[in-house]
Amino acid sequence: MYKVNTMFHRASLLVMLLCASATAQALTSDRNQPIHIKADYVRIDKKSGISEYRGNVNLKQGSMVITGELVSVHQPDGQLDKIIVKGEPATFQQQPDGQQAVVHSQAREIEYQAQQERIILLDDARVQQGDQQFAGKRIVYNTKTSTVVAQGDEQQHQRVRAVIVPKDNETPKP
Repeated sequence: MYKVNTMFHRASLLVMLLCASATAQALTSDRNQPIHIKADYVRIDKKSGISEYRGNVNLKQGSMVITGELVSVHQPDGQLDKIIVKGEPATFQQQPDGQQAVVHSQAREIEYQAQQERIILLDDARVQQGDQQFAGKRIVYNTKTSTVVAQGDEQQHQRVRAVIVPKDNETPKP
């Protein structure tokens, strides 16, 4: 049984990596855009560089849109380091360079690591671009290298789920 689980784990990882090849880098212009935030409450600590936003939070930077109930923006030295989002669900979407379909992501917690160009989705994580989609307990998506690593939840006996549509059969999304 252990061997079967290990083989399935490897096969699932391979499927996720193949699925990641269908996605591309985020718009390169997004990093240079101002960040616009709407929320019911805000607390800014200039000394630490951490801003906390609560209540129906909507954050937008270029094509990147983040929503959640609690958003923490970490900007030590005035440079965006990371954004932590919590919600039921928290969402993250971004337009990849050279593609029509937007990447839509959701989870109960999302961490966007700006310098590493990495998104970590935790707890009921889902990512979709066009007809391609996958879900698991934890998904790490590197927007710079277009790689994905997804994990199921062994304790809950939940496996990674993926839908990979051949390129010729993909439905274009407006």
